[in-house]
Amino acid sequence: QPLSDAATTQERLALAYGFLRSQIYIITGLVKSYFGIPGANPSYNISWLFNNGQALRGLLLSQKTIDLDAARKVGDALVLLQNSDGSWYEAYHWRTGAPSVLYKKIGPISVVIRSLVHLYLSTNDSKYLESAQKAADWMIANRWYEQHGKGYFRYNNTDNTVSVEENSRAILALLYLYEHATNSKNDDYQNKAVLIKNWLIQDMWKGPAYPYFEVGLTGYGALNTNSLERSDVQF
Repeated sequence: QPLSDAATTQERLALAYGFLRSQIYIITGLVKSYFGIPGANPSYNISWLFNNGQALRGLLLSQKTIDLDAARKVGDALVLLQNSDGSWYEAYHWRTGAPSVLYKKIGPISVVIRSLVHLYLSTNDSKYLESAQKAADWMIANRWYEQHGKGYFRYNNTDNTVSVEENSRAILALLYLYEHATNSKNDDYQNKAVLIKNWLIQDMWKGPAYPYFEVGLTGYGALNTNSLERSDVQF
C-alpha cells in the first residue's frame, strides 16, 4: 500500500532500507532480487549479481550501523562467492549460494567492483578492495581489447560482441580503482577508462544530428543498431 503524501523523506528512506535488509538471506548473505513473484518465475529465489551490487551501495548510503552491518554481510557473501580467477557468475541461488546463471558479464561485475570499493572506504577492511582489484584484473586479462587509441571490454570470450551499457559501467569501476587501488595499477585502470571513453565518443556517439549512443557491436564486429535496447544504453 502506498505511503501517504504526508510521509517524510526520512520515513520513506527508513522503509526502503528496511526492505533491503529483509531481502538478505541470513545464511548466504545474498540479496533476493525479486519480492512476491510466483514460484514458476525463472527469477524466483534467484540472486542476480547486479542487484547485490546495487543493494550493497544503497545500504551504505544510510550511514547507520544496522545498514552498514547488512552491507558487510552482502560484501562478505560476494567475497566468498568470487571465483578463483576474480570473476563472478551472473546469478546465484538465494538460499544456497549455488551458481544459477553461469555467464560472466562485465556490467554486473563492474557494479560490484564499485560497491566493494565503497564498502572498503566505509570499513577500512582491505579484503573488499582486494576483491575489487582481483575482479578488475580478470576483466582486463580476459575481455579487454584496444586498438588505435580506443578500447572496450568484450561481452564474452567467443566473439566480438560489445555492450555500450556494460562498458559505461566499467568506466566508473576503473575510475574508482584509479583513486583507491593499492596494487600499483592505478594508472593502468585510468588509462583503460580513457580508452573506453574514446571508443564511446568516437565510434558509438551518433550526435549531433542523432544525439544518442548506439547499443554496441554484434558478434561479428558490426554496429548493433537494435533500437529496442537503445534507451537502456543512454543511462
